[in-house]
Amino acid sequence: MILLIASGIAHAQTTKKIKIELDPCGNGRSPDVIDVVLYEEGIKPHQISRPDKSQLVWVFTLREKEAPIDAAGSRASLRLRGSRTGCRRSTLAKDPEKPDKYMAVFHFNCDQQPVRQAKVETVPAIPVSYVRNMPRRKGLTDPPDCDSVEPDVFEGVEQFNDVRFPAERLRLQINWSRPKKDGPGLDVFDPKGENPRASPLDALNPAIRNNSSQSGTRVYLTWANVQAALAAQNASGNNGSAGRFLENQMEFAEIPEDKKGRGLTLTVK
Repeated sequence: MILLIASGIAHAQTTKKIKIELDPCGNGRSPDVIDVVLYEEGIKPHQISRPDKSQLVWVFTLREKEAPIDAAGSRASLRLRGSRTGCRRSTLAKDPEKPDKYMAVFHFNCDQQPVRQAKVETVPAIPVSYVRNMPRRKGLTDPPDCDSVEPDVFEGVEQFNDVRFPAERLRLQINWSRPKKDGPGLDVFDPKGENPRASPLDALNPAIRNNSSQSGTRVYLTWANVQAALAAQNASGNNGSAGRFLENQMEFAEIPEDKKGRGLTLTVK
């Protein structure tokens, strides 16, 4: 009997109900709408509005086709429309509306460090996988509990909001229909950048700046430019081993001829 009780206590509680708590923002302004990014397979970001303007609390339920998550220990971060948080792990709490059920509670600081907005477009449309990665590190005003790693794929155009330069990496894997978290690709931002308030072009990876045409905050690369930028990043040691680069190059070379049109456009703000 004792063993059975211990086993029941140790059993992980799962839930589809999520509660977000946010500390007040230092600038006196707090967001009404936030994007919640759960680092669990098969769960897309949730855009949610704050129902009670007197509290920095949001509660929502996962979509019907999304699997429940562990109420304790799951990972998430927030995008706050002009800033973002680090990764936090959830704690387990009783659902006040259903005392026999549990909810996952995430608590965040409101970090006001500068962020970038980036838009990526390929013409004609081809699949592009990407990985957003902000490793856990010291020195942040919102010290994260865990690494923020978001892999996904798009075709044609994608908007990347609240990218924290230089702490966060955005890597594009051209013509890949499935992202590889540690795979090679085109790094959008300068991995050696130090100034979070650098101009949009100065924040870009030098290999992209040197192999593109530019107009304001928009950068255009032909597919030949993309290959040259990939080669330059590989030569600089910022894109993994030569073998991994060749893996990406081979995928790139398989783009059908009728898809090799204009190329790739980046707009960074």
